[in-house]
Amino acid sequence: DLNIIETLSNVKGKILIFDDLERCSIAPKILLGYINKFVEHQGLKVVVVANEKELYRNEPQLRTDYIETKEKVIGKTLTVMPDTDEALSSFITEIIDVYSTTVNQSKFLTESISNIKEVFSVGGYNNLRHLRQSLIELKRFLSILPNEFYLKQNLLLELEWIFLAFCFEIKKSDLIKSISEI
Repeated sequence: DLNIIETLSNVKGKILIFDDLERCSIAPKILLGYINKFVEHQGLKVVVVANEKELYRNEPQLRTDYIETKEKVIGKTLTVMPDTDEALSSFITEIIDVYSTTVNQSKFLTESISNIKEVFSVGGYNNLRHLRQSLIELKRFLSILPNEFYLKQNLLLELEWIFLAFCFEIKKSDLIKSISEI
């Protein structure tokens, strides 16, 4: 077992950042207890970054434990909402600049931004990492299509919609869970 207090013994005057709390194997209630010791007993500043929905997604009891403990330990909570428009624009630019894209692929990706945003929005997605990964996969998919497809804009938009919907669902793991339940 890792003794966090001993491991982080020389942190006077530092700011501790605990990132991806939801991925930690230590139960949130216990980890928040350690964090409380840093704040209360050592006077340290601590930043905790977490996707709270993921913290207790599979164990509802953890939700109650976490909320009760959080109230005592966490001073301020900030909610970060992704700027999908800015991120999407940046991802498309990256794909066009970094990955070898044809003129047809570049033009299609640039012109289908509203279609991509719609798929992302309708599915209730908010994970920008998944968006970026899915766009890279979409680029790979587009690279195997014959040039004639680019003349059939509506067909290409439908293919893009279906492809991205599957990518997002797979990354959320909801699709895999649903299929396994059948």
